[in-house]
Amino acid sequence: MIGYVLLISLAVVMGGIVYTWATTYIPKEDVGCDDGTSLILEKANCETILSESKILLNITLKNNGRFSVGGFLIRGTNDTEQTIATFDLSGGASSYIIGGGQWLMPGTKFPGTTNSFNPGYTSDTIQYSIPTSAVNAIELIEIIPLRWQEVNGKSKVLSCGDSKIREKISC
Repeated sequence: MIGYVLLISLAVVMGGIVYTWATTYIPKEDVGCDDGTSLILEKANCETILSESKILLNITLKNNGRFSVGGFLIRGTNDTEQTIATFDLSGGASSYIIGGGQWLMPGTKFPGTTNSFNPGYTSDTIQYSIPTSAVNAIELIEIIPLRWQEVNGKSKVLSCGDSKIREKISC
């Protein structure tokens, strides 16, 4: 009888210790971009170069938000009814000079390792070279801003999914 009481007491104490330890791993606040982070697509045009089997997509962005932006994700699809663009276009940035530091995730980075694309600024033309073997046409592009933010003492890149823009184009 005493053995059962000790066993149950030990199980309850161990459960309390594990619960206390596990709660330290649960984030206390939702990490996300600040409200007011926004980009707009000023211009977008494209041309198909059949001799080189590629599509050239040229875009110009403007930061119309209240906060600086560090980069963006760009995706495309050939179906305007698709809810999520699935083809990552950011790997084909060819004419935009991406400044110092490494970019370790998909996306196009503005120069520097901070949020250097300030409110009110307009980017130079950013050109993407997309092989026609990967996608034969682009009907819609989706752009999601990225921001560098301090999280628990570390600088991290956050995707601002609430600020996503979708534009229909014809390539």
